[in-house]
Amino acid sequence: MERQQQLDDITAMNTSLQAGYNVAIHHLQNITQQSQIELAEQLKKNEDLSVELITVENQKRAQFDAYQAELAPMEHFKKRYEELRKGNEKSKRLLHIEKQNHLKTKNMLLKSAQKLVKLKQQYKQNVAALQTDAKKKNDKIKAYQDDLAEVS
Repeated sequence: MERQQQLDDITAMNTSLQAGYNVAIHHLQNITQQSQIELAEQLKKNEDLSVELITVENQKRAQFDAYQAELAPMEHFKKRYEELRKGNEKSKRLLHIEKQNHLKTKNMLLKSAQKLVKLKQQYKQNVAALQTDAKKKNDKIKAYQDDLAEVS
């Protein structure tokens, strides 16, 4: 009789531990699923930022290429008629315009480079935030697994 009571107590304790283990496993699965969803959302944001960065970079490259194509005939003209323009006031004015255009191009490229640097910094910050979040979530999962190991 006493032996049966001990056996029943052990069975009840085992059932209770199994139920606790199942609850903990279910909780860990929910946390893991939520972490995966959050990670997927953050990855999507990073992909969107990467696409935006590439788009801006391509636009600036196209603008620069178009401007260089626009300047190419002027350079050809400058080389071809340089001797005639040296003393000519009109040539001096054209040269001044070319220099201004060159400065505008240089400023435009500088602004584009600054925008690219800002976008790259933002991208790096987002990646660092993702890595930090992933590490925190992995640490939580490890803590839960350690708790489960202690329970069992």
